Amino acid sequence: MNCVWIIQEPSLVPVMCWTQDGRYGRPTCRLRIVPVRQWVLSLPFPLRYRMTYDASLLTDVLNVFIRALFGELRRRARQLLDLRSSQCGAVTFVQRFGDALNANPHFHSLVLDGVYVASESGCPEFYPLPAPENEDVFRFVRLGDQIDGDHLYPFESPPCAMVSGFSVHANVAIEARDRPRLERLCRYVARPAVATERLPELPDGRLLYRLKRPWRDGTSAVVFERQVFIARLAVLTPAPRAHLTRYHGVLGPCAAWRSLIVPTANNEEPVRATGPAPAPSESPNNGKCSGETRAPKPAKPHPRNYTWSELMKRVFLVDVLQCEICGGAMKIIAAIHAPDTTRKILECLGLPTRPPPLTPAVSGLTYQIDSL
Repeated sequence: MNCVWIIQEPSLVPVMCWTQDGRYGRPTCRLRIVPVRQWVLSLPFPLRYRMTYDASLLTDVLNVFIRALFGELRRRARQLLDLRSSQCGAVTFVQRFGDALNANPHFHSLVLDGVYVASESGCPEFYPLPAPENEDVFRFVRLGDQIDGDHLYPFESPPCAMVSGFSVHANVAIEARDRPRLERLCRYVARPAVATERLPELPDGRLLYRLKRPWRDGTSAVVFERQVFIARLAVLTPAPRAHLTRYHGVLGPCAAWRSLIVPTANNEEPVRATGPAPAPSESPNNGKCSGETRAPKPAKPHPRNYTWSELMKRVFLVDVLQCEICGGAMKIIAAIHAPDTTRKILECLGLPTRPPPLTPAVSGLTYQIDSL
């Protein structure tokens, strides 16, 4: 899985490289030495309803958001650090749900809190940026002063801003090397819609869903009929081929610097130390990156694609190749497709050779769908 965040059983853990830090003698992670800031974009209610069913509109809104955000980071890099031709990177998690399982599409973008610039040798060098102020967030939300600044007001915890139903929150920042906090943030933004530990069943068969935080009117839980609950889940299901995790900038799949910034586990990539450095020039890459260390080749590199049994284990936490009797690992001997051979094997094992009969459809039933 060639990405910034890879799923390790049973949780989501940020992992960037498999090299060893010779000074500390422990695995290093590229994201541990690069600060990350979370930018959250919430949308007005009319736009939420359209984006719930229109995947192309959701993509367009996200592209505008990322383009404006990267433009603001580049502007601050030019103004504060005098850096030209800088590049940014981000990973966006699209959340389609609210606290009460309502349709609420919004974006959690984990943005590298700085920019990459080509060094003298042509390799990417990271330069961290200071935390944005309220004025920076205001300028970003206004998208070039197209909206009157009097309509903007901050939240209680800066840097935040809101205008015409659009709200931006950028107060959560992860320092470099603070991997435990980064892991908790990744788990939060990549969490599923339903928290099963807060979903008990009532004696009458209805489902009680406890809210994470009480509402302003004091409501702490909502009650769903089973059909209504299924309808809520159907609305929260994304459209086919609509990805909920998007990569941008230098972290994108087609970025030229991606192989230098996001090394994979099955190849050797140079690891660059990050931090402020002398002003880079625009000279081409005439040699190797200075200060690089080579990653030791793994003994058993993992293939690019996971097998079906590994996917079942990662998703359902069930090892389908583990023997139920002795607990050992089973091997696939052969795949039998011939019907006659399959029937003989099932008869020898005492298993049914025919599928269960289909129940005919029952006519004349009516359903109450007003509650949906």
